[in-house]
Amino acid sequence: MLKLMVWLLTAGWLYISTPRLYDLWVLWISKSLNNADLAMWNGGGWISHACALMITALYIGGLCEVVHVGLLKGRTKVISEIEKILLPFLVLLLGWWGTQFVVRLLIQGVPASLSFLIAAFVTALVGSVVLVPAPLPLLASGTVRGRSLRQSAELQRMWKRRGQRQVKGLIPWGGAFIAKENEALHFILIGNTGAGKSTWLEVMMTKTLAGIGFNPNYRAIVVDAKGNLLPYLEALGLGVGEDGPLYVILNPLDKRAARWAIGKDINSPGKAHEFARTVIPEAKGDNQFFPRTAMALLVAVIVSLQRAKGERWTLRDLINAFSTAAIAHTLIQRWNPRPQDLDDYFKVKKGERNDIFMSVRAELDQFHLIAACWEVATSEFSITEWIRGEYVLVLGSDYEYPDALKTINALLFSSIAARLKQLPDDPERRVWLYIDELIATGKLVALEQLLQLGRSKSVCMVSSVLNMASFVEEFGENIAKSIWGLSRHKAMFPMDSDSAKYISDAIGKHEVIQTTYTPQVPNPDKPPSSSGVSYQRSERTTILPQELDERELPIPGPKNGLSGYFSLPGEGIHYHTYSWQEITRMRPERLGDDDGGVVGYDRIDERFVATIPTPWTKEELAQLKLNPPDTAGGDAPRSTKPRGPQKPGDNSGAKPPRPIKKKPKE
Repeated sequence: MLKLMVWLLTAGWLYISTPRLYDLWVLWISKSLNNADLAMWNGGGWISHACALMITALYIGGLCEVVHVGLLKGRTKVISEIEKILLPFLVLLLGWWGTQFVVRLLIQGVPASLSFLIAAFVTALVGSVVLVPAPLPLLASGTVRGRSLRQSAELQRMWKRRGQRQVKGLIPWGGAFIAKENEALHFILIGNTGAGKSTWLEVMMTKTLAGIGFNPNYRAIVVDAKGNLLPYLEALGLGVGEDGPLYVILNPLDKRAARWAIGKDINSPGKAHEFARTVIPEAKGDNQFFPRTAMALLVAVIVSLQRAKGERWTLRDLINAFSTAAIAHTLIQRWNPRPQDLDDYFKVKKGERNDIFMSVRAELDQFHLIAACWEVATSEFSITEWIRGEYVLVLGSDYEYPDALKTINALLFSSIAARLKQLPDDPERRVWLYIDELIATGKLVALEQLLQLGRSKSVCMVSSVLNMASFVEEFGENIAKSIWGLSRHKAMFPMDSDSAKYISDAIGKHEVIQTTYTPQVPNPDKPPSSSGVSYQRSERTTILPQELDERELPIPGPKNGLSGYFSLPGEGIHYHTYSWQEITRMRPERLGDDDGGVVGYDRIDERFVATIPTPWTKEELAQLKLNPPDTAGGDAPRSTKPRGPQKPGDNSGAKPPRPIKKKPKE
């Protein structure tokens, strides 16, 4: 209210004083030109009015600047601001009148017009020195190069001027907001356990996922590493849709999970090769023989299944195909378009093992439980259908089978990246990718590809990491730096000291002009010293490691709120604190189990479910044109069906038991 009153008074004063001052300046300039015998150039008073307009503009601007500084910084700053504005004008007036006085004193009989022109020339020179700023490209903070730490209040005022309509629906980011066109520049959060990463992820989910099902062409992938995000998705309203929940659980070990219709997505030799690259890990060093040959064998079997079963082949089929070398070899001979290329893979000496075959089967063994769970799942999904639909895929992890879940997630990511690359560019599309605890998810083959799609395919990734040491160890230094660099929006919460040093070095320094004042100190014993100002370039660390350390920043919670450093392109870095009331307003409350909420992770009980996939039946073997189990042939797979009792005279099965001969008694 006080600010409004001050500005109203200022506007009233300008309304009253400006016309009178304008007329006064026009009259004074006209008289000055007449006295200098230059009235002929002021036809119609155009010079007088032009000069008066410039002086009036400077008067209005200077007065508004003084009022603004006074309201913002107090009375002390007002005095210095008035001095800064009035001093140059006093110097100009002194130059104007002083020049005319000196010219008339030194040159007797000088024409008034010449005296006027000389004074104007000297005043212009003085003005170029007094009014033109220093040539250094200084910012308001005195920064020459780089970005200094900005004030959150400054950004808040800037966004507040844009109005409530302009920021409605935008993602909050400290004291600023994320423009819609910048959402695809990705986000990364770093902070220690309990630093507030998951809390801020929920705030972002509220702004981005709550519109799925309402906003056209919106879909998302959520990696639930902690097993606690489903209740929050329910709180966002994603539990109710026209055909059921607007999310699909993909963690195979969850009772509610849908099976992946893998045959619909891995339906070509090229996709089979990408699948094999994810399943078979690359060997380090020069020993690439076994990984490459194992990959080629796996691709050959997948291609055979594609030709035999079309888009109906499953992970169970793949595991059964590698149950024995004979089955895999026969399947390739029956269905692969180039079976002779794979014959050498099965040539081993009698009594020796097939190392290539065993390498593939060893990698597939980890998927037995997953294939068994998918076999009994009541619903299915495919990435192709997800691209056409508008819902959320919820991936997960497991404490007993972490490697198997990481590999399945990597397979899904690889297929998703391949499908997204084929989409046409659409700035209105949004594919949100949320990964809480990126390290727990593991190294995903296609993660970098998804990040690079960015704006072209409207992929927006939001990830979080615990610390830089484990991040670099899991992904490797080059990929970790790439992910950090491609994520242009960064939120830095309290972290360990090593991560704080790494982040501080990554943010870097900025160069400033340091001003040094030498005041005049009166001393009766010495001659008076002259005062002066000196300027020096110096470098300063934008954020010190101590400022990011968890021992310095407040612990998030109802008492301290949520504090952190926020970085965004074009706006630099700033420190911001959200009150807990603000956090509560920005995210809905979860429903507990007692309130009708859903369970975060409803894990299967391995004691009551099958843990290995069922073998192929006779009908399936016949469909695949594999030899039935009872016919002769070295490549015939063994049937797991138990035999019935043997009839007399039946020589087709096993031999009858031999009678036990008793020794005669001695």
